[in-house]
Amino acid sequence: MGKPSAKVVLVDITSWKAQTDIALTEAQQALVVSLPVPEVLRRAKLAAAFAETARLRLISLLDHIGLHQWLGLRSSEDLFGEASDLL
Repeated sequence: MGKPSAKVVLVDITSWKAQTDIALTEAQQALVVSLPVPEVLRRAKLAAAFAETARLRLISLLDHIGLHQWLGLRSSEDLFGEASDLL
């Protein structure tokens, strides 16, 4: 299900163990503090999306082409944080 507020779609087709571990760790932390399931899933997805070096390279590329400016953001890094509703 898509988000009506999304302005950017990124597809990460490489599933790797580290991303799974990151998602599960984030989900566990969110469940420990009794967050609702939709929020648990959102946090896990954001934490694992283009994780680690891949995320850094992607942010650099997106900033280089000016995506963050088009979206009115400080950096494309914000898509994985406060501006995640745009992703």
